[in-house]
Amino acid sequence: MNTIKSRAVRAVAAAAVSAAALLLASPPAGAADAPVLSRTTGTTAAAVTHDAMPEAANFTVTLINLSDVRFDEAVVSLSRHSASGVRLLRQTNIGPMTVRQWNLGPCTDVKTYALGVYVGGALVGSTGNVTPNADDGDLCSDEYEIE
Repeated sequence: MNTIKSRAVRAVAAAAVSAAALLLASPPAGAADAPVLSRTTGTTAAAVTHDAMPEAANFTVTLINLSDVRFDEAVVSLSRHSASGVRLLRQTNIGPMTVRQWNLGPCTDVKTYALGVYVGGALVGSTGNVTPNADDGDLCSDEYEIE
């Protein structure tokens, strides 16, 4: 295998491992300077199935960086009802007081997602697996703040 193909294979393998880690991981316990991703879209109402979500609306995830930390990247790891596997949606250079938003596609198609933030290639904060529901009164969006 030539060097270019070898690098491409390693890059794909690294992305797959990163996606799996993001979906399964949470920030290290006891990490003093780990950022806290706080969901700001309520947590009290009952969950609903994906069948109850509006057909035409798209699901969005919003990240608000209220901290003084600059994150190299933020990645949403997405699984859909309509497709197997995991899709990574990446945004870079998340500075202090920055708002970023991801459009995950039709609400009814979003199975689970995880949002993670990275510094120096290391995962420093994550939401863990999130299943869309109506616990905040909004079927098609979630918002997180880093403080």
